[in-house]
Amino acid sequence: MRRDPARAVKLLDLMLEFFGEDGHRWARGWHDPRTGARCLVGAMNHLRSRHRICRDGAGRYLDDALPARWRGLIKFNDEHEGGWFEVLMVLAKARQLALCELSGTPKPVKAHQPRREASLRARIDLLSQIYEDRCSPRVRWITKDTYILCPNEPVEALPMAA
Repeated sequence: MRRDPARAVKLLDLMLEFFGEDGHRWARGWHDPRTGARCLVGAMNHLRSRHRICRDGAGRYLDDALPARWRGLIKFNDEHEGGWFEVLMVLAKARQLALCELSGTPKPVKAHQPRREASLRARIDLLSQIYEDRCSPRVRWITKDTYILCPNEPVEALPMAA
């Protein structure tokens, strides 16, 4: 099947929107009818039929975006241990690959595998820390538009000099 990067970007955007910011509609396996959660392949097929998108090649971009140790999208979805944030990174990278092909820019150069894995792990840890911080009672009063990552321990305010 030939890839259509414009359709693939549209489908990948719909997938990111479907799963939500925190991945509450992502599931291992196929489909949970109680919550409407789906796996990567299930969501891709559902959104293709719902939005009448065909011949997009998004599955191939997702396969290209998988970490090297994974062979196949279904196996990655069901067996990886990284949780939602690793799935989010794969979706974002697949979208980046499709955009590079669409615009004619060169694809990102693959880094040495151990360094790439460490970088991915650091990004996942940072995203999970941001998500935990946003949900904590310490930062509830901060709006989504003005949120910044703070150290885990808030610093006590110094008394004002008179």
